[in-house]
This record gives sequence, C-alpha cells and structure tokens, in this order.
Amino acid sequence: MDKPIINEVFADNGQHSHWELRDANTGKVLWSEKGRPSITVDIMGDRYLKSSITSIHDIERDKTMFLNREAGFIVETFGRVSKKYGERIPYESTPAEINAIKHGWDLKMKKVIELWQK
Repeated sequence: MDKPIINEVFADNGQHSHWELRDANTGKVLWSEKGRPSITVDIMGDRYLKSSITSIHDIERDKTMFLNREAGFIVETFGRVSKKYGERIPYESTPAEINAIKHGWDLKMKKVIELWQK
C-alpha cells in the first residue's frame, strides 16, 4: 500500500476548511478532520465573536411603559456598547400591523440566537 495522500479541503469562499487523508490508490477518504465551528456570527452586517455576546433579547424587554412602539432586538456584548436592531412602529399602526412587524423581528431574533448558540 502506498502512503496516504494528505488533502487540504477549501470552503466555498476559498478559505481553509479541513484536512483529510486519502488512500493513494483508490482515493477513498481514510480520515477527515472535522471542520472547525465558526467562532464569529454575522448579525445584520455586523460581525461579532460568539464568545463576546452575553445576551440577545427583545428590544422592549425592560420597558414598563409605552409598549408596542418598537420592534427588534438588542445584542449585548462584553467590552462593547449594546447594539439595537429594529424599527420604530408608527403610532397610527393598527394592532394587526403591530403584530406583523413584531412577528417579523421575532423571527429574525430567533434566527440570530440559533446562529449564536450553534
């Protein structure tokens, strides 16, 4: 048996993904390094280290008055000012419009939390 071939596998963006050993005769994968989990998360165009995020929560979580005027979420981090992602809801909005806007931002927040906790 010939010595196995070490092969570097690249991701779609051209960066290193992982290493694998292949049989020199058959090309069969003998061993593969698991891809490293991402240590960063992209939140609406801003890149964060996953380890620096301390909390992601609803923008109105700590409000006691004037609820339903904003929709979105807040990303809290170590060593960085909290950042808000969202929109103001117009005062004249109907309850159905408020619910639709809030639901859209809730879905975005849940997706971001999934990416952060992956």
